Amino acid sequence: MPWQACQKPEPFPVDQIGNQAAFGSLKISVKFIYQTIPEVRDSSVNGAGIRIYASVFDRDAEIGRLAERNSDSLGMVYFESLQAGLLYLRIRHPRFGVIDDSVRIIPGTKSMVDVFYY
Repeated sequence: MPWQACQKPEPFPVDQIGNQAAFGSLKISVKFIYQTIPEVRDSSVNGAGIRIYASVFDRDAEIGRLAERNSDSLGMVYFESLQAGLLYLRIRHPRFGVIDDSVRIIPGTKSMVDVFYY
């Protein structure tokens, strides 16, 4: 479920040994920077495909993805209940291209990543 104001967050799932902190969530914002002088101006990128992988090898070969979603009209993507640890991202948009990135999911927390196309 996406994060929303005034909404009680759902608890993270419990793993096989009852460890609730083995999971985390991720919020990704995808933007296009179209001006930098005299001030930075950006716009949200709708329809960017975000795929999450467990290793660089999986991401580069585009196999074994753990999750996949597209950015909404505000350029936002939410992933819940991700296994904690280092995860690898591939962000693809038909007009703006591909960006590879990584993120460390901290157990029991909500991580954030900002992605910028130029």
